Amino acid sequence: MLNEMSPRFDHLAAGLKIEKIKMIGDACMAVGGVPVALEDHAGASAELALRMQEEVECINEERGANVRLRIGLNTGPGWRETRQRRAQGVGTRGCARAGVPRR
Repeated sequence: MLNEMSPRFDHLAAGLKIEKIKMIGDACMAVGGVPVALEDHAGASAELALRMQEEVECINEERGANVRLRIGLNTGPGWRETRQRRAQGVGTRGCARAGVPRR
């Protein structure tokens, strides 16, 4: 069933100019605003999440299945911007794990 979902998600992402990075097991990683800037990358990403949920509902109806979808969204500066800010002394470095001191 995951093999059926992947091309459907690819199509949805392409329509919103979201870059689907890869499927990792049963997880789908996608990013908005990369490699081409997208002014409303957060909105487009949220729209993709909603459309993916609708697509899973369609698959469930077609197959008589009960697949559920869990979605997580994150937004913020990209890797390059984060590196630039850190080089300028803005932001923190180190591990986020409990008990590990930040540098």
